[in-house]
Amino acid sequence: MQDKNKPEKLNNSHFRKVLEATGKEVAKLITPEILEILDKENKKSIRQRLAIEEFFDKRKGFISKEVGFDFNGKDFMNFVYENDTPYYLWNEENIIENMVKFIDFERNRLSNLTGIPTPKPPHKAEETGYNLGYSDTQLETLYGKLIGNYLDKNTQLEDFKNSFNGEVLAEGKRLKWIGSKTVLSLFVGLLIHDNKWKIAESVFENCNSRNLAKSFNNCNPDGFPLNKHKPTIKLFKNILH
Repeated sequence: MQDKNKPEKLNNSHFRKVLEATGKEVAKLITPEILEILDKENKKSIRQRLAIEEFFDKRKGFISKEVGFDFNGKDFMNFVYENDTPYYLWNEENIIENMVKFIDFERNRLSNLTGIPTPKPPHKAEETGYNLGYSDTQLETLYGKLIGNYLDKNTQLEDFKNSFNGEVLAEGKRLKWIGSKTVLSLFVGLLIHDNKWKIAESVFENCNSRNLAKSFNNCNPDGFPLNKHKPTIKLFKNILH
């Protein structure tokens, strides 16, 4: 009989089924305790975040045994934040959904060490950029405001349009942002779009979604931008809207 605690021996089809079942089962077990903590502490307070981190530290052994790898609660919290769901907005549905995604992400990351068979990632050409809902004329106007100031002057208009019209991205055509990563985080942070941090990795050169999201969060404590960043945020709001 196959030992369920040794996922590296599972074949690919079985692995996918165990992945989904494990993620949902673990999430259902820990969700009531997490929601109780969120209700108990003041929303968005440092005490609330610390209480969640302490919970994961205490349950680390149990969760790690269930998922088959060394579970890190802080990594999970950051992972969920990248999917535009900060911990204080967690509910049963998104905890379960993101636990499955996180297990998949971690097992793929560790696959070279564990020998777990994983599906091939989609071809880069199958990735899509942002869909801002802009017309061609509006995208051309946006391009004119960003080119040379925030985007490399050699950026082609068609490549720019392709990054913001929701169509399949051309392979190897990432945009080169010439401003700082902090300023890029402010630009991406103002976009109204699902998975905007993750998509940034497909649209911009040398972009790490996790670091970008953290940078934006540091500039916007509790949703209020630091004074030194307000002019940049105001500028981007005027450019985008």
